Amino acid sequence: MSKSSWYLDYKKWFYLILCCSWVTGITFFIFNNFIIIQGEFGEEKHFLQYPVLKTHGIFAFAIMVTYGFFLGAHVRKSWKVKPQPVSGIIVMIMPILLIISGWLLYYIATDNSRQIVSLFHFSIGLLLPIALIIHIRDVTSQKGKRKYKYRKGSLVTKKTINL
Repeated sequence: MSKSSWYLDYKKWFYLILCCSWVTGITFFIFNNFIIIQGEFGEEKHFLQYPVLKTHGIFAFAIMVTYGFFLGAHVRKSWKVKPQPVSGIIVMIMPILLIISGWLLYYIATDNSRQIVSLFHFSIGLLLPIALIIHIRDVTSQKGKRKYKYRKGSLVTKKTINL
């Protein structure tokens, strides 16, 4: 393992927590919308639906913490370089939309608005890993055109940037 230990690498923690949040979110969406079981008194939701939702909530809090750290550790340093500003801004905005829509689902949404907010939250959550992959691909494809210097896993630029 490199000098930067795995447990200190914020990107790996962010990806792990994002993956767990993504899987629990999709699982809850499937349980909530497509799986109905026959209970003692008729049709009812699957018994794992609410534990999955609670697990998703735990990972959502972890995402908020790591997202805040990510803004300070990665975005602040990368903002000056602007390796891929459009995809970076999209990836930066999507968690904010998820936080707001998650808060709306938990505290505000009524029966009428819950389906719309839930579908919006699910759609953004489903697309976030795809946007992140596009952003990473775009940035890594630009590395040949720009000169970078890495120090302990964080991005530090040299003065020469070939555009």
